[in-house]
Amino acid sequence: MANGYNITCDPGALGMQTCYVNVNTPTGCTTGSPGCTTTKQEIIGYTQAGQPISKGQSSSSWMAWVPQLTALNQDGQAYQPYGGAGIPYSLQGGSLVKWNPTDMQALAYLDSAPGAQARDAYQERVCNPLWSGVFGCREGNEAQTDQEIQSQNVTTAQPKSGIMSSNLAKAGIGVLTLGGLYFGYTKMRGD
Repeated sequence: MANGYNITCDPGALGMQTCYVNVNTPTGCTTGSPGCTTTKQEIIGYTQAGQPISKGQSSSSWMAWVPQLTALNQDGQAYQPYGGAGIPYSLQGGSLVKWNPTDMQALAYLDSAPGAQARDAYQERVCNPLWSGVFGCREGNEAQTDQEIQSQNVTTAQPKSGIMSSNLAKAGIGVLTLGGLYFGYTKMRGD
């Protein structure tokens, strides 16, 4: 039985060559032994723990490949915990496994895959739970939303300024203008 990630690399300068994870099926079999099938998956990145992310075989006709995480089990043997489906994605955070790409083309491919734009839009949309039934959702980024939430949680009474005071001024000017128009019109009519 082979231990470790079972990585091989093409000849070339260090850091410039293409490297592969050799995935053995069934897990734990030795490459070349009877009944053991070995497939090479190109490495496209690594997790912070050093686990390789590779291009795995896709079972979907609309995906050329899926990102696969290769991890070590308690015996030190490489296996792919997410199986043939690859690393799952969630609407709230993209990939469930945070990893650093070494191949920017692979990252661009994943960003253009079906559903990627929907995930991006979902991550940018911010819905305040108190507003969702009444006002719907508003758009914004996470930093902007955090600042707004922090400013709403201020416990000391502070005078409001900025957009609130300018909107109040605009409303006051609007009322005065409408009043002036009404009284000017009634004066012209002779009432």
